[in-house]
Amino acid sequence: MIISNSINEKYIRTLTFNCFPKNVLEFQESQDYFQQLIFIDYQTQLIIKEQQLPNDLTIVETDIGKKKLVQLIEYTESITLNYENTDKSYDEMLYYVVVLGHLYYLTGKLELMADILNSIVVKYQLDLSKVTTDLQGEFVKCLHCKYHVLLGLVNTENGFVIWREYLNHFKVPFTKSQVSGVHWLDLLDLKLAHSLSLTKTISFDFESAETSNEIKPISFDDIKELTFFINSKISTIQFCNFLIRGRTQQTENNFEIDSQFKLEYIQYLILEIESNIKAKVSFPNALANDDTINNYINNLYESLSYVPYNLSLVKPTLSKRYLIDATSKTYQSKVVLSNLIYTLIDLNEYDEAFVAFETYIEYLTKDEQLSGGHVNDILSIIDTFSTCIIHFNPLKSFKEGKFKYTKDSMVISKLKEFIQGLTKYLDKLQEFIDLTYDTDSEADKNPLSFLYRKYNANILQSDNSSQLIELISKAWYSIGYYYSFLSMYESVDESNMQENVAQILRNYKNSLIVNSTGNILYLFNYAMSLANSQLNKSALKLCKFILKKYPDSFKTWNLLVLLLTSFEIDNSETIDSEKLRDSEDFINKALNIAGLFILNHQEQNVKLTFIEKTDILQLKLTQLAVIESIYGINHMMEYLNEVFILYHELFGVDLDLPSVKPEHPTSSRQLGISSEERWSHRPSFIDPSMPKLEPTKSRKSPILAPMNQAKTQTVDKIKRLSKIGRTPTKQGTSSGSSTKRKTDNIKDRKLLQSIWLWTCRVFIRAGLEDEAEQCIVEAETIYTPNIKTYTALGFLTSKTRKFLALQEYERSLELIDKYNKQDLGWTLLGMAKLIFIDDITENSLFISEKDLNGGIIRMKNLLENFTLCWPYGRNNSEIWFYLCKIYEIIDDKIMLNKSLWKCIELEDIRPVRSFNSIEWELTS
Repeated sequence: MIISNSINEKYIRTLTFNCFPKNVLEFQESQDYFQQLIFIDYQTQLIIKEQQLPNDLTIVETDIGKKKLVQLIEYTESITLNYENTDKSYDEMLYYVVVLGHLYYLTGKLELMADILNSIVVKYQLDLSKVTTDLQGEFVKCLHCKYHVLLGLVNTENGFVIWREYLNHFKVPFTKSQVSGVHWLDLLDLKLAHSLSLTKTISFDFESAETSNEIKPISFDDIKELTFFINSKISTIQFCNFLIRGRTQQTENNFEIDSQFKLEYIQYLILEIESNIKAKVSFPNALANDDTINNYINNLYESLSYVPYNLSLVKPTLSKRYLIDATSKTYQSKVVLSNLIYTLIDLNEYDEAFVAFETYIEYLTKDEQLSGGHVNDILSIIDTFSTCIIHFNPLKSFKEGKFKYTKDSMVISKLKEFIQGLTKYLDKLQEFIDLTYDTDSEADKNPLSFLYRKYNANILQSDNSSQLIELISKAWYSIGYYYSFLSMYESVDESNMQENVAQILRNYKNSLIVNSTGNILYLFNYAMSLANSQLNKSALKLCKFILKKYPDSFKTWNLLVLLLTSFEIDNSETIDSEKLRDSEDFINKALNIAGLFILNHQEQNVKLTFIEKTDILQLKLTQLAVIESIYGINHMMEYLNEVFILYHELFGVDLDLPSVKPEHPTSSRQLGISSEERWSHRPSFIDPSMPKLEPTKSRKSPILAPMNQAKTQTVDKIKRLSKIGRTPTKQGTSSGSSTKRKTDNIKDRKLLQSIWLWTCRVFIRAGLEDEAEQCIVEAETIYTPNIKTYTALGFLTSKTRKFLALQEYERSLELIDKYNKQDLGWTLLGMAKLIFIDDITENSLFISEKDLNGGIIRMKNLLENFTLCWPYGRNNSEIWFYLCKIYEIIDDKIMLNKSLWKCIELEDIRPVRSFNSIEWELTS
């Protein structure tokens, strides 16, 4: 039987991806021998998964598992008898041997396993002369690796030698798309590492090595004594990378490397790379067929990609030199160019990476034209596309200032083409491995259907360990992330925005259909998108599902609590006031877990990441918001100091450094300290107040009167807890000395400034304007005045000094970054409040009715444009409230009715804090 002439060619490709055809269960009734083998292989993998074995090389111990395996062995043997007189290809014979040999091993029948493996001659040197197509060659290469893994297991005394010699002849690495080969090479490395850690002396011939039961750490000198250290640099590098990243992955087959291994290996890699750079190689022509450089680079960076903190092994600067040099020694190499793109992104050289990616796409197009549409190593292509789409997305690149020269309009235009290209390759991959996503069925309309339905039963790989699953999931996420940008910044009208939001949900869900548990980022972003789409029940269920898998995901805890508060507000009449509310209960649990999380890291002397710290701080702010919603603002303010105590605990470092001079000289004003400037930097606005700004007096109220005296020392108390000295900028300070600060320190200061401004808003709500003013002073002392502080001052002075408030809002609108929608929302709300609530006819902001009408139309345009920003504007009930006022003034009954209903709809499910407030906006 010649496989290349049958439908089995398609199935071979699927098997190489370590997947099975979707109709694999039908193969039990097939008359085709190869399809019967596929069915048996699938059933074997299914038993391994059901038994929850740590890997494919663990002998089954349970009676149920053994019984199923015995039945499968009997079935395999009967099938073999049926096809005993049928001609079989080399593929089929090798596939049969490894499938049955694997079954014998899982049941502990090593003698039968030895017989079946020795029934066919398989040399260490891969021989592809017996195959007729490239697909068959890839499949046989994967089977060849699996065969030698099993052969080493059955030859208990010579296993070490067999695995060593396999690597000694391993010259061409597996590509990313040869998933099955990568999987079995990992298992071979695992067994070799375990044997090496037990070996006393290493023989260089085919005789048995002496072993002991005592595990010793593997040194780099041990690697140097292996035969493949000289004969196969590809094997040496991939094996060392495996040792560094995989020594604790399998507790059953553990091994150790000594303390100097990593350092010595790094030195070895540096010498290797420098040697390759210095090597003289002439530039090849288009017909050259030498893949030595491509194979070396692919093996180096592919095996490095699995290693945590891999940039410490090969510095990006060295990689850049090496890969640029390699471009002069290879002809239009996609391998070299894709790895160069990753390196440039690591170096934050986005402009160069962007150009390189466009060149990479040109190479792909030419290759596919020359090969008649054949796609080589599709997973590598998908990975490169999705990585670039994620990093070039303006939400990540321009918001963080990654591009220096390329205009965002060009990037946005090209991203659309990149998405189309990625979608094309995902469609091809879906065809290759029989992937299934949502259909038109009623069950699939459930946003969480992936939790209840197994979409791809033909893929048995684990969410946590499979590179295939991770790459496909990442690709769908990158597309959803792109539409998230469109919904936020590029929606031209309401229908376009709704379509963009639908695409976000669809692509994020596709990401989770493939990988429902393996990535907290994808899970959380889908939950957040559901919440922002008013699908609160689904979002709540998903949050609970996430926390079962990732109990220390503090963003998820925060979102869960906010979702609970939205239900409590909507059903406030049914809540028993005697019992602890769910939101209060869950936020307390979350903070208890956070406390244990901090303590655990302290005991292990491991530092929390900046994101982990900010997520925990956000939990605290949500706790105070919950307290305020239940017990009132007076009760909540008693806990304000705890926010700063927590900040002190999380950021217990010396931040007492010189303050940065303001980015804009006109903003050097410091409220209550040195505010002598009467004139705005915009000459059309004049502050008619007295020359010296006096602290505004707090308005007295019967509710607040008894507590005002107790609150007079609040700011001084929390100021001490924040542990940042006040070092106001002096006019004579040089810009050089005032800007020499560490990046982390700047981030910490920005964060503390945001906390002070959050505290300011609390005091404004409580009517404590003196304290709110002091908070702004502290915020501008901690870090340079910016749009956040200008807007805060606008809110503070909106009633008492409205011309100053208008000036601050105008300043914010002029300076605000187009990718900072969160702060834009605050500024627009403040300006709308000033115009439609706080402005009175006496001493009005507007000098005439015409001026007033112009101001109203301007606010109408600003607010309407902001409602096309999902979720910041679209889901803001206050934005819709002010639009209602505008439509009422201009007598637009249709839009008034629409806005009023939208406002009511959002208010009915409004949480105590905005869902999007749980992530800090620190880009200002």
